[in-house]
Amino acid sequence: MKIKLAATIIILLSLGIGISQSPKSTAVDSYIVQGTSLANVKALVAEQGGNITHELGVIRAVAADLTADQVAELREADGIRRVYDNGVVETAGKPNKDGGGDSGTSESATDTFYTSLVNADYLHQTGIDGTDIGIAVLDTGLWKHPGIKTDSAGNSRIRAVYNAITDKVAGNPMSGDDPAGHGSHVASIAVSSLLTSDSTPRYNGVAPGAHLVSAQAFDENGNGTYADVIRAIDWIIANRNKYKIRVINASFSAEPRSYYWDDPINQAIMVAWQKEILVVAAAGNRGPDPMTIGVPGNNPYVLTVGAMTDNFTPADGSDDKLASFSSAGPTVEGFVKPEVVAPGGHMRGLVQGNSTLADTYPNFYDGQFFEMSGTSQAAAVVSGIAALVIQAEPWHSVDDIKCKIMSAARPAVNADGSLAYSIFQQGAGMVDAYAAAMNQTTGCANQGLFIDNDIDGSQHFGGRANQMQASNPETGQISVRDEFANQSYANNDGSAAWADSWVEANDDGSPVAGTVQIDSDRLRMDNSDGGTLESISRSADLSGAGAATLSFDLDGYGAGGLDIFTVEASDDGGETFVKLDVVEVVGIPSGSRSYELQTFITLSHEVILRFSLNQGFMGPDQFVAFDNVQIEFGSQGSGAGDYYLMGLEGHTWDGSYAGSNGYLWTNGYLWTNGYLWTNGYLWTDGVGVDGYLWTNGYLWTNGYLWTNGYLWTNGYLWTNALTEMASMSSWVDPE
Repeated sequence: MKIKLAATIIILLSLGIGISQSPKSTAVDSYIVQGTSLANVKALVAEQGGNITHELGVIRAVAADLTADQVAELREADGIRRVYDNGVVETAGKPNKDGGGDSGTSESATDTFYTSLVNADYLHQTGIDGTDIGIAVLDTGLWKHPGIKTDSAGNSRIRAVYNAITDKVAGNPMSGDDPAGHGSHVASIAVSSLLTSDSTPRYNGVAPGAHLVSAQAFDENGNGTYADVIRAIDWIIANRNKYKIRVINASFSAEPRSYYWDDPINQAIMVAWQKEILVVAAAGNRGPDPMTIGVPGNNPYVLTVGAMTDNFTPADGSDDKLASFSSAGPTVEGFVKPEVVAPGGHMRGLVQGNSTLADTYPNFYDGQFFEMSGTSQAAAVVSGIAALVIQAEPWHSVDDIKCKIMSAARPAVNADGSLAYSIFQQGAGMVDAYAAAMNQTTGCANQGLFIDNDIDGSQHFGGRANQMQASNPETGQISVRDEFANQSYANNDGSAAWADSWVEANDDGSPVAGTVQIDSDRLRMDNSDGGTLESISRSADLSGAGAATLSFDLDGYGAGGLDIFTVEASDDGGETFVKLDVVEVVGIPSGSRSYELQTFITLSHEVILRFSLNQGFMGPDQFVAFDNVQIEFGSQGSGAGDYYLMGLEGHTWDGSYAGSNGYLWTNGYLWTNGYLWTNGYLWTDGVGVDGYLWTNGYLWTNGYLWTNGYLWTNGYLWTNALTEMASMSSWVDPE
């Protein structure tokens, strides 16, 4: 089936300026045309008479000016996968061109504090400063201030300047500037070589020895298109070896309009990750509400960064807190985001005086440094940390570098050791550069994900996050339920999802055949083959439950004491089972049965229900059958609407922002069983691992029951109008 898609998406960097819509031509519009190969797409667009403006080989696509009729023809052509509108957003107003330019020339500076907050200064003292590691700043350009253009050894650090808007590489890397200001600000946070002028000089930037590549995809007013961003990523990938690019700083974001794998920027970002370039993405500034992570931060592979603030007291950690604007997860696909948080409040960075930022917000500019808050700035901190970690051990894969940074992070905890913020707000916690570089933990990130398959479209993935739903709105009770309406062991008919599928023992494992099967909208069991007695089990995640009731409808036929089955439950992962009931089937039983589970077992994060044949059921007409199997549970510390991780205890979140008084970032909290939540669940065109079903043009059928929107028709929420403005770093007041 050919997927038809028109996509409008717009990106706005954190300039915080009012937005006006550019006029749309009545003759032609700009589109991104994606197909099975770049050559085929180019030929088909040329055949239609379209004007190709961008070649986007990284995603097998072109950007082209096309009429509506040409678009209609291309969407029906063999070899064309999707056609997206290439929308644009504009920031209103122009920066003052009078003065400012190169006003900052001092090679010393006041303390920026964030290098000390993340312990990068300790690494600098050991000689680890990012030397020989390239960071590609995908942004608005670079101001050639000494702190940006010169590294910690006094050498020129800007290796290349590429403009994706014009598709030109500057002949002299020292040419050009950054009239917008955003790119210079984040670059200086990541790498500034300016030193404080006190008795113990400290660098202003996190990785002062790293070198830079500027890939400009946004113009002087902060305007950017998908085509320009993708062309910039394509160029970075093509030149990664030439300029030793190991990190991409992606301090931009757009509101998701599709699943992560169908977004064109995410497709390009995945190729960069596949080519071993670590991508650090801003979470977005749409917090504190849940499910507000933007593109490309919603990509499960990348390292997504939220923001914390020292509350204007860098020497006092007791009042540090999560920034209220920092976007929170989970993603619609169930992934925990952000993975980490970093300083992002009132961040001091270098900006030229005639930039849009300095011109629009003069109260935050001192002639050299500009003070701004945002997850853009937090991402820049982590890009610098990534350069330090890679310099320390350059042989690690991008997945392992992500693991080292995550596993070294320090979550915010309360005095009793409990999490001060949920993992959907702070991820693994506050980054620690020194601990990450010294950390030997690997193999803990992106487990269960297969990026090659994700890129070619053969498989896509989801995480463990889910949202509790009330089966009874009056009581707030939650339920997992199976009505056996489909011949699948992965049915989810309750307000929450089961933790896994039904698992047979001593039969063929099929729900459509054998002595255990789904027949006539019920789960039927017998031992007509005379073999080992059969059983079937299924797990439910009862995280935070204070009470739980198992119920089911019973049917069958038996001969009294000759035919017996048991109802059992386990709270230790299946090592031992407790008998809830031993039932003799006499004649034709009917009716419902229920059991208060907490009477028999200790409710834990996972409870396994099992039906077992104990004796008999060998005759041709002897059987027992179950229908409407349900576990209904009330919450204890969590409830309907809370977000949680399936199969893991202690990670529920009610979606509220908490912590106005701040918390200490400590090492006092250990993840359950050392788990970093990054194992993905495999979704394919059929039933995947753990029974998650992804079919019918990307319709959610099982497992994920979100209530806060994300209802995309056929998997998408794209239109043909240039009205969907997706801004990441809109201006936020300093925190």
